[in-house]
Amino acid sequence: MSALSDQIEILQSIYCSEGELDVEPSLLDWLQSRQSGCPGSKPSVLQFAVNVQVPDTAVSIRLHCRCPLLCPTNNHDDTEIELDRPSFHFGTSASLSRELHEALSERLDELVERIFAERDPSECTPSMMTMEIIAWIHDDGARLIQESTLAASGPPQDSSPSQDAGPLVFAREWVYFPSLSTKEKRKDLVDYALRLGLTGFVTPGKPGVLVVEGLDTHINTYFHEIRTVSWADLPPAHKKMTLRHRDKQAISSVRELDALRKFKGMVEIVFDLHGARGNRNSLFKMETFLAEAGCADAFGKLFPEFGQELRSQ
Repeated sequence: MSALSDQIEILQSIYCSEGELDVEPSLLDWLQSRQSGCPGSKPSVLQFAVNVQVPDTAVSIRLHCRCPLLCPTNNHDDTEIELDRPSFHFGTSASLSRELHEALSERLDELVERIFAERDPSECTPSMMTMEIIAWIHDDGARLIQESTLAASGPPQDSSPSQDAGPLVFAREWVYFPSLSTKEKRKDLVDYALRLGLTGFVTPGKPGVLVVEGLDTHINTYFHEIRTVSWADLPPAHKKMTLRHRDKQAISSVRELDALRKFKGMVEIVFDLHGARGNRNSLFKMETFLAEAGCADAFGKLFPEFGQELRSQ
């Protein structure tokens, strides 16, 4: 089997869901015509695109690959085809701002160059690099998108908790952490919220949960300060947080805030920590707590991927 046929077969076997992989039609037509014994003009490039759904976001990214084919164009046999160095880029997406698209594209270029610099050429095939890039999208790319979502309003304007003029918006944000353990950083999550007049709770361990409620301008300030001050010294892998849900309601005065709050104060809560390291929360007890707080639907928003069988853990 030629390198070209091998690449097509690998890609089609991995990205086999409907609408996931798009290969240049002329290339597929040529391969099919070759099998029938009546090949037409041999293509000069392998082009395909993979549609990637970014985990924990509503963003879908289209990853394009272009790889020139090195072969005599007048030879219908594909056994002599060799693959040149592939190039990659992201297509535009309505779910990505121009700034975020540019940031992701810059990171993609850096990743591709690093792969070429560090890997043997035999490990730089279109299929192998595509798999590595998609793994990067699922990890670092997803984190970049999630951080951008939390900072969508930009550096917020300072606002006093005693503000009493409209237009005002009450908000409650539900944030998921794969793991939340550092004691000092957890303390900041509580202290920064109290200073801004926010209420809610923090749950350390695996998984970690943060809920904050109050004026949306104060919540914007809160996350901006957490990211740029409290957590500024943490490596990117330790900053991963996912905004799972946001409740919003317009109000005419801050005097309406207390009637909308579900939680009193800002505290750290654990739910029957267990496991080998004593850091896993009981999801069943967390779900019960949320229901008693008047947020019965919140558990499904925080953990949409968890089935009933996992809630007893």
